[in-house]
Amino acid sequence: MPLLWNDDFSIGVKIIDEQHKQFITVLSKLIDSVGKPESDEEIEKVFSGIDKYLTLHFKTEEKYFKEFNYKGAKEHIKDHVSFKKKIAGIKQEYKKDKILSSFNLANFLEDWLVTHINGMDRKYVLCFHEHGLY
Repeated sequence: MPLLWNDDFSIGVKIIDEQHKQFITVLSKLIDSVGKPESDEEIEKVFSGIDKYLTLHFKTEEKYFKEFNYKGAKEHIKDHVSFKKKIAGIKQEYKKDKILSSFNLANFLEDWLVTHINGMDRKYVLCFHEHGLY
């Protein structure tokens, strides 16, 4: 069942919420395609979409961390680095076992998204709001 955006994901920072919506769209495409005969091409598109998302989203957050002197930046950026490494590992697995790694990717992304938004991202909301970013 595809993951859909709902207000529980909103952190109250428009630019970040919009980027999270894009990520959910990419993740939903992955969930829809896993296990289907034509899934290889779709999953390759998902990997590409994830790379584009990571570049945009992490740069956006990290720009504001620096601009607002966010105290939790180091911990948050460490989570970004860990995420990138995990995705790189799953890409390598995908070359060996497409079906299993597709399921692993979908599960990891869904879990990470929910825990990252509800954990790491919510920590910077007050800082962003104090600097006028809503």
